[in-house]
Amino acid sequence: MCHPSGDFSPGTYLIGYQIDDTFHGRGFGTEACEFLVYYAFNFTDAYLLNGDTAYGNKASWKIMEKCGFVFEGRRIKYWHAHGEYHDQVLYGLLKESVKDSFLNYLNKKWK
Repeated sequence: MCHPSGDFSPGTYLIGYQIDDTFHGRGFGTEACEFLVYYAFNFTDAYLLNGDTAYGNKASWKIMEKCGFVFEGRRIKYWHAHGEYHDQVLYGLLKESVKDSFLNYLNKKWK
């Protein structure tokens, strides 16, 4: 999912992906994130993508970092789920900071 939000400036999008537990570790999260970066920077007015995940979801951190996202911060006890609070980690990706080699890779892969 890639959509603008009322909390963001024009050209800023929040990405999201969710992979069922039975498919973890097979590269589907990376595929999804790469496609969202490709789509947002080629077919929308995006100049900045944001992503977030629970602090304990280190696999999602790795996915975003593989796709060029940079750690921007941590919100303490941001989500409440399963009877406890969870911290949120925030990531961002500026279009101007994406390496040309990564954009070329995405363009070849998804065109």
